[in-house]
Amino acid sequence: MTLRNQLKVTKMSKSDTTTTYFMKTSQIKDQLAAINEHIDDSELTTLTLNGFPDSWRPFVQGICARTKLPKFDKLWVDCAQKEARLLSLEDLEDEEDQALAAHSKRGKRRPSNKIGGRRFPDKRKDLRGGQVTK
Repeated sequence: MTLRNQLKVTKMSKSDTTTTYFMKTSQIKDQLAAINEHIDDSELTTLTLNGFPDSWRPFVQGICARTKLPKFDKLWVDCAQKEARLLSLEDLEDEEDQALAAHSKRGKRRPSNKIGGRRFPDKRKDLRGGQVTK
């Protein structure tokens, strides 16, 4: 009973990857099997889906909307692929942020004395010779 309860309360934490979470669940399943306590694959899949955080809610709802729930191993593969897609999207966003930051740094140059496509002389004078500086 303790192992079954542990399986029910196992949740995916923010620091867990899908692999870490599925390994925890799989270890409990193996411990149950070691004492000849069989857990149905559909029950294991359902308990695993219940342990996902709210950020995974749309994905979990999509899985639950299927006419037949996937087996535990298939769910593991699907979740790993979903996580890989999420990570690649985050990497793309990071690259875009870096590009925007680099672009904004280039845009912080000295103000130009260019107005309407024409250049006008700078009003600042050099103290030595009274010449216009740029």
